[in-house]
Amino acid sequence: MRFLHTSDLHLGKILHNTSLLDIQAKALAQITDILRDRDIDGLIIAGDLYDRSIPPEDAVTLLNSFLDKVCRGMGIPTFIIAGNHDSGERLGFAASLLSGNGLHMAGPLQESVTPFQLEKGGEIVDIFLIPFANPRLVAHKFGLDTISHESALETLISQANANRTEGRPAVVVAHCFVSGGESSDSERTLSVGGSEEVPASLFAGFEYTALGHLHAPQNRGDRIRYSGSLLKYSFSEVNHHKGVSIVDIAPDGQIEIEHIAIEPARDLREIKGKFDQLMRDGVTDPHAEDFLRICLTDEQSIPNAMARLQTIYPNALELNDVVVRDSEAGAGKEIAAIEQQTPMEAFTEFYEKVYERPLEEESRKYMAEIIEEAMSEDLP
Repeated sequence: MRFLHTSDLHLGKILHNTSLLDIQAKALAQITDILRDRDIDGLIIAGDLYDRSIPPEDAVTLLNSFLDKVCRGMGIPTFIIAGNHDSGERLGFAASLLSGNGLHMAGPLQESVTPFQLEKGGEIVDIFLIPFANPRLVAHKFGLDTISHESALETLISQANANRTEGRPAVVVAHCFVSGGESSDSERTLSVGGSEEVPASLFAGFEYTALGHLHAPQNRGDRIRYSGSLLKYSFSEVNHHKGVSIVDIAPDGQIEIEHIAIEPARDLREIKGKFDQLMRDGVTDPHAEDFLRICLTDEQSIPNAMARLQTIYPNALELNDVVVRDSEAGAGKEIAAIEQQTPMEAFTEFYEKVYERPLEEESRKYMAEIIEEAMSEDLP
């Protein structure tokens, strides 16, 4: 049995006020080609189909067109979970009806985690879909004493294990942060008041774990993998090699994993050098229209640098001066340090500076709820 694992499409993503939808459409077209050319039996998308819970209309149209080609046009069963950027309720609409056409979706949290089946030539693989859910919701639904991402996911995984068929390979699909994973700036935090990480040991016993959330393709064990995001969505990802994972799974549970690259129609890169040299290089650069962060190494300030660079590099998005005057260095370091803080860390530091005492635990929990609620709302 062979399936393709992808995740974190983030359709409708806006990068520095620039829509990525056309580039995303071309990347999805590459996935369609891979599905056809590599004789794929099933498609798994491990969450974050959209970039926000109320996606723009053209993003919905793009996803609908892609899934129609895969499920109806190619007859490939597709298995999808909601990620933390998605609305589980919206994504799960009409799921029972769509399942008859080979589109199996887990949007909102269900009472039980039961498997879907991927079949071919008498072989069967059970696929357990675990959508992202707020730990408080899981705790309330299943009567948990503790509220954490680990306890919530452990409860859902135990349900999946209880519904396994002995001797049949099983795949679990989840959207979470496994401890030790490499993260990126474009990933929205899963938690505010506590740890969002979960141990890889939760997935022990499954033949393959298809994960979403972290944007760098990576393994968290021999059978636990993040396929990574469809495209580069922040400059912290410039060194990522984006792609999809093809997984072959034998009846005895043995697996083979292959990473297949996705080539973006317009890459996200960083270039560095002196202003005059970069202006000369850009004239002959075949990729001058890539999305760029430009780092200038000139010791003096360059008037209207960004506007002038954009005549050569039309999609330059960020401009940084690598050489900073001593008078600016302290402020720059302080700003950089603040930008690396979580909202809770920034608030705690502010509170302690103003009131000259630690933030009380009750106030901390209350503020964590407020921040988490605010961050779950879609920004324009």
